[in-house]
Amino acid sequence: MTLTIEIDDQALLLLERIAGALESMTGTATQPQEAQAPKRPPGRPRKLKAPEAQVPEAQAPMTQVTIEQAPRTMLRAKQAAARLSIGLSTWKSWVAAGRVEPGKLVGAKMRVWDSLYIDQVMGQIQNGTFG
Repeated sequence: MTLTIEIDDQALLLLERIAGALESMTGTATQPQEAQAPKRPPGRPRKLKAPEAQVPEAQAPMTQVTIEQAPRTMLRAKQAAARLSIGLSTWKSWVAAGRVEPGKLVGAKMRVWDSLYIDQVMGQIQNGTFG
């Protein structure tokens, strides 16, 4: 996999200055540059190829956290909808229809829901018992 990055002339000049500073600090020279490309008109970005990303061969196994172990927080409507992977309008329609509890009123207008309750709703959706 090759990643191509476009940078302008000023950014390229800055990168060259940084490389030169690193050379002087470490006393090692970087690899010599290949033949310089002809000067491009200002404002036209240069295309540089980044080295291929290293992918670890084996990843550590993921640990599973039960609902009881998850940190308990209060979520606003947008956060609750995001946690369930639904849209905000869907969440609001569920609240209006009584499919989920109306939440607790905090302040004059803001409603919040307990994260444990949202996780229970998620479990009901996954089990097919939500509704």
